[in-house]
Amino acid sequence: MDNFDLKKYLAEGRLFKEENNLSVKDKIEAIVPLWKQYSQGGDSFTLNQIVRKIGSYVTYVDDILDNAQSTEDVAKIIIKNEKGSTGSQQQYSVELLVPTIYFNVETGELAKSPYAFGAESELEDMDITSYSNGEELIKWVFDGSLEKAKSFEREYPGLFKVVTRNSRMLREYSNYKPGSIAPADLYYSDKHGKLVALDDVDDKYHDSLKNWLVVRKGDKVPHPED
Repeated sequence: MDNFDLKKYLAEGRLFKEENNLSVKDKIEAIVPLWKQYSQGGDSFTLNQIVRKIGSYVTYVDDILDNAQSTEDVAKIIIKNEKGSTGSQQQYSVELLVPTIYFNVETGELAKSPYAFGAESELEDMDITSYSNGEELIKWVFDGSLEKAKSFEREYPGLFKVVTRNSRMLREYSNYKPGSIAPADLYYSDKHGKLVALDDVDDKYHDSLKNWLVVRKGDKVPHPED
């Protein structure tokens, strides 16, 4: 990994290859050299490419880039985020922010207008598809992959919004204000439809909450869009 050559990697056309079924160990081995290259700095184009590549592996890119100070930190962050994960094919939905989204099949680009890809006379020779609802995007463009959907969301802001189970459930934390300090470990309860602490519910519900930890005691309650 110390001999990782990013420019060669990009030139070989593998930058956006999706790796949706990697083990935690494989993700660590894939991301560590990218993080090393990113931490060395460089021009904005190359750094953006690295960010996009990391985003093709995981959805918590900011956690890695903002908080890792060493390769060990990178590994710990990946393990932390992958712990209890149900895998890449998580349930999510997509909300369109424009009436129709166009996809250039040849280049892999998205746009809110087909004319973003060329003049009208040029469009006849292009393979462009259009989507008017999120389910179509998920099936035909994102291949059901949450990582791929989040990567496109970062690259094309303003076109659509990815809504995960976490972002939906955090809208229902009526007892805990976003930005406030969590007074205890907070979990999402399907039964109650909101964030709860263990003391908020009967003991019989505790076991069903153990895999739904959202925020730890002493941390800030996240905003639904975080």
